Amino acid sequence: MQAAQPGQDRLATARRALDSLLADDRTEARVLHPYARALLEQIRERQQLTLLAERLRRQLDERAHSSAARDQELEALRRQNAELQRKLEAIADIERGLSPPT
Repeated sequence: MQAAQPGQDRLATARRALDSLLADDRTEARVLHPYARALLEQIRERQQLTLLAERLRRQLDERAHSSAARDQELEALRRQNAELQRKLEAIADIERGLSPPT
């Protein structure tokens, strides 16, 4: 899922490079460890936000689809109601036209 997002490959590559830097115990590398940790935290946050945004987008799509289905069902019920109302009016017209019993 993450690889499908734009830039996720680059983030994964950056994450591996930063992990490698943090694993390096040389003095030159240790000087950069605080920056590497800060960047890793930002990458983690970005990846979490990307996942959250994708989950929310899917939920929105599902709700929109569900809403469209409800709208279609409601429209069908309205048409059915109108048809039944016409039939009731036709029956009432027939009843009015009948002669009263004598």
